[in-house]
Amino acid sequence: MRRAPAILIGTLLFAVFGFHSCLILVREPAHPRAAIAEDDYPLELGLTWVYPGPLGTQVVRRVISTREENGRPWFEMRFDLPLLGRKTLLMRRTPEGVVARRGDVEQMIMKFPMVAGDSWTIDFPTEDLAECTVLESEEIEVLGRRARASKLRVVRTDRKSGEQSTDFEWYVRGIGLARLKVKANFILSRFEKAE
Repeated sequence: MRRAPAILIGTLLFAVFGFHSCLILVREPAHPRAAIAEDDYPLELGLTWVYPGPLGTQVVRRVISTREENGRPWFEMRFDLPLLGRKTLLMRRTPEGVVARRGDVEQMIMKFPMVAGDSWTIDFPTEDLAECTVLESEEIEVLGRRARASKLRVVRTDRKSGEQSTDFEWYVRGIGLARLKVKANFILSRFEKAE
């Protein structure tokens, strides 16, 4: 596959030259800018997260539509990923956290509030198996302010090769995903708020 070398080269450049990314929480122009709210994982039509990366790349997550199915409201989240293209995921809030659906499979993907020691598994058949464990919270800088972040360890298992990788994600109330560290091909990439 040609994508693997390109991803490796991009990740290597990121690691070697120390490019830093920043998180930008915006809305599409037709909507007013979002205020930081108290929601653990904001889901609202038009809400957009932009993670600039090295060499002009960026990851964009955007809530692009809403729909109701079986009496339940769903938000369609679109992910635009450099070299990997576009993916979508249906998501909805519950009192316990965020539930997502791919095809006919529906399951909890985020438990809130996050409490150190809690764990769950995300098992969509077409994606890597993800075992999530909440670690101790940390204070981080995000969007120009200090905030208490819930830290999540995600151990991903490739369904074809069985290889595992460990990522870390930080979630801030009112922002959602604020920082992540991703390990691919033995190289650690960081995406976070930079000054």
